[in-house]
Amino acid sequence: MINDIGDKHFDKTVRHCEPRPQDRLLAYKPGKIFMTFRNDGAVELPRIGDLQGPMRYLFSIDEERFFLWDSQEELSLRGYDYVSNFVLRTMKPHDLCFAGTTGYHLSVWYKNHRYCGKCGSLMKDSEKERALVCPQCGNTVYPVISPACVAAIIRDDKILLTKYAGREYQGYAVVAGFMEIGETAADTLVREIREEVGIRVKNLRYYKSLPWGFDSGILIGFFAEAEEGEEVKADQCELSEARWFKREEMTPIDEPVFLGAEMMELFRKGEDPYSLERKKSCAR
Repeated sequence: MINDIGDKHFDKTVRHCEPRPQDRLLAYKPGKIFMTFRNDGAVELPRIGDLQGPMRYLFSIDEERFFLWDSQEELSLRGYDYVSNFVLRTMKPHDLCFAGTTGYHLSVWYKNHRYCGKCGSLMKDSEKERALVCPQCGNTVYPVISPACVAAIIRDDKILLTKYAGREYQGYAVVAGFMEIGETAADTLVREIREEVGIRVKNLRYYKSLPWGFDSGILIGFFAEAEEGEEVKADQCELSEARWFKREEMTPIDEPVFLGAEMMELFRKGEDPYSLERKKSCAR
């Protein structure tokens, strides 16, 4: 997945340091990142070089340090341009793509919290943690992380896949939705599944989570079994399609980037928790 950066170490420790020419620079516009492509098609992020301007240290991956271009002025650098950050979902190398998405998450937060929400004063960086502090009233704001749940819904030897309506991504996906106030993750899944495809589920199994900087979120993945005898009714406002797939109908996914895609591939290979349980039962 997009946060799989192998043996490299992601260090999010807050530091107040000056940029070096060899450090990476992350610059954004809404939904876009300043980058280019290498000759092999991989993502390349600019180095600071002799660029001058407001920059904010964000994090490091091994020895690579990443700074945010903290200005409303657009960058201009030969060979580079602002392109849709959608490309980061499927490109390589994973460490630069992960840096690009995490940096975008932070850039949106910094931009949206320049001023105190209580008294309107200009916010300042905390000296000790990743936070913004109001020097007038003391209001402290931490990075916004919006949790969302994704569910691979299985019935017998089929999985329910959907297509979003009016979204840039038009491939098949599992059901997903943001958590609402007062909900547990299980509550969110039951509600979203009922709203989007009109069925009830049982036997929820937590799988794993994935930071998702595109939406300032974190995805929480579950497998769920569909109750028998209920007809799928797709919410036409959210979905353009929802239907059951057999394993042999699914296309292999060699390197899943999305959490839902990894779960789909587990089902296709018969390695989802319900299939594994059946195999164990048969082996006894």
